[in-house]
Formats: sequence, C-alpha cells, structure tokens
Amino acid sequence: NSPYQATGPIYVRKNVSTASLEKNEIPMMLIERLLSLRAYSMQGFMIEANVVEGVQLHYALQSAFKNEAVEYIHIHNAKPGCFNCSVARVR
Repeated sequence: NSPYQATGPIYVRKNVSTASLEKNEIPMMLIERLLSLRAYSMQGFMIEANVVEGVQLHYALQSAFKNEAVEYIHIHNAKPGCFNCSVARVR
C-alpha cells in the first residue's frame, strides 16, 4: 500500500525450484542486465533511485544501504522495465 503500487503480469513457470541465495549473493541473471534500483523507506516511500549496469549492482546496493532510511530496494529490468526482485536490509 504505497503511492508506487502497480499492477502487471505475473509469469509462472512449471517445475522451477525457488533459488536459495546466501546473504549478499547476487544472482547471475542480474549481472548481465541494465537495472533500475528504487530504494524505499520503512513507510514505503521512494527515497532514492538509480540506473546501473548489473556488474555494478553490488556497489550500488552497498551505496544505497549506507542511507539508514533505506529499508528495501526493488530491482527492475531497465529494459523493458519489468519488476525483477526485492532486496531487504539485513539487521
């Protein structure tokens, strides 16, 4: 429930297992893409936004989380712009 709420298609594939990632692990599929990062506060307000090459994602996430007000980050594929995943601050 935020001013940024959006609707769109959800793609579901049969027989796919859920990825099991370690803390701070970035999936390979993100490394090769142009990404849009949108950082949100605990109240759900966007407080930062950036576009980065996937190879720079690790550094961009570290930089965004230096802002203590950032609680989570949504990552979108910049082209065509679909939501990809969410990154949560680990406390």
